[in-house]
Amino acid sequence: MKRLPEYPEQTADEIYDEIQQFKNTFYRQINKIDIYDDFTSTEMRLKNYVKDGTLNDIELLKDVQRILAYIDISPPKYMIKEPDSNVKYNCIVEISQSDCQKKFSTIKFNSTDKKRKIEYKNVWNFIQDNLKYITYKQFQFYTTNPQIFSIFRGFPYKQLPMFDFNIIKNFLWHTKFIICNGDNECYDYVVKWLAFIFRYPGKKTQTAILLTGTQGAGKTAWTNAICNLLGCYANPNARLSNIFGSFNLGIVNKMLIIINEVGTHTELTNDQNNKIKTEITEGETDINPKHQNSYSSKNIANFIFVSNESEPLKIEIDDRRFLVLEVNGEKKDNIEYFKALYGSYAAKGFYENLLTFFLQIKVDTMLDIKIPHTEAKEDIQLECSGYFSEFIETQKVNFIQGISVNDAQQLYNQWTTKNHVRPLTPNEYNRNMNRFCNKKRIGTGANRVYIWFLKNTNKPKITEEVHDEAPPKEVPEVHEEEEEEKEEVQKEEVPEAPEEEEEEEEKGFFEQFPLKSFDDNDDDDILSFF
Repeated sequence: MKRLPEYPEQTADEIYDEIQQFKNTFYRQINKIDIYDDFTSTEMRLKNYVKDGTLNDIELLKDVQRILAYIDISPPKYMIKEPDSNVKYNCIVEISQSDCQKKFSTIKFNSTDKKRKIEYKNVWNFIQDNLKYITYKQFQFYTTNPQIFSIFRGFPYKQLPMFDFNIIKNFLWHTKFIICNGDNECYDYVVKWLAFIFRYPGKKTQTAILLTGTQGAGKTAWTNAICNLLGCYANPNARLSNIFGSFNLGIVNKMLIIINEVGTHTELTNDQNNKIKTEITEGETDINPKHQNSYSSKNIANFIFVSNESEPLKIEIDDRRFLVLEVNGEKKDNIEYFKALYGSYAAKGFYENLLTFFLQIKVDTMLDIKIPHTEAKEDIQLECSGYFSEFIETQKVNFIQGISVNDAQQLYNQWTTKNHVRPLTPNEYNRNMNRFCNKKRIGTGANRVYIWFLKNTNKPKITEEVHDEAPPKEVPEVHEEEEEEKEEVQKEEVPEAPEEEEEEEEKGFFEQFPLKSFDDNDDDDILSFF
């Protein structure tokens, strides 16, 4: 590896005078560490700070300030700039005094200053003699207080005076029509949720997003773009076990964590489910590194869970944490679509414009914004709760025989009261009933009623046998032939849309390939925030 050039020749007296002038006019360069330059302790090892036995203190001190900060607490801590294995940028991590000593004691040199009678043998000796130039009272993830060290060093991209919509249009279209499946309320929530993270570094939304749906729909394409925008403050590919398992160092100093390949909720323990809920909302967390003592840390993480399963997490009926989105899979395996999408990511200024877009969204808190209700979330809640299946089981005989809609509702109300269970809303109730039962209209004339029949059973036989809690009313005989005829008539009256029209609409998405590849008619909806 090529060594860096040596510094211009100076006499020992000249170097000493320069050092004194420097120290007399300068106490500490606040927040000197820049994670976006390439200089780390590795580059420090390649430099020659000694000339003719005299140490260039100024240059060494400036370089120490570029990578290291001392936090004057008990026990003392050091913050060091190091490469991040998950992203292409450096990051700032906490390091113990003993580990810091081991690292910098190995950067050795011989330097003797006869005037000051100081001899440094390595960088660690030098650091200890000049601690005041890198000392802070405390540390936080984000602060503007010059006496407190700020871990957050800014985003890898700069904000612009105004964003160019055409440059980020494909991403926003993908967000609304693929990720949010065209739902305006969900799109509004997702954009504000992301905007909050960018506008307030270190603050939690206290909610999480769960993406479900078929593989190849574009979930990863979307989350990767967001993580690239956040740089080292995002983890684009975490596993449940790395964040919510025994060792969770991966959560430290991450504003956004993408949990990929989430399985089914049945694979999770109760402790893991509780840990997930806690980490989403709580501002403090216990960090358990391997082979090190645990410690308490500020929890700034926001979470997006990604799964190809329909029921990946356990979500309770009264949940107030999750927005669940079933991603639209219509663009799966559409090479042209994703070529256009990724092409827009590579366009000059894409990330600068996207950052500017989010920073211009007005949002002060996410707690006052109601999480949109989605059918995908409802399905998970009902499946995870398990209690509705218990209700069906207690009334199985009635549902096999057939029970009127009104009587079924009466039985359900009685059952929830008896078991102290929160009744479902009418929509939730009907959706859940449709999961277990088929509804058929029977009888003739004024005697027509709707009957629930349990699915996956033999042909129902209507009897007068009743359940002891709330007997269903006698129901008329089923007239199957009449029903079949009416169903056929109804089918004829509702013609299906011709396939040609769908193909024409699909084709319109790519008229301006590759950058402007989507329907211009959607522009107003995508920019509804402004």
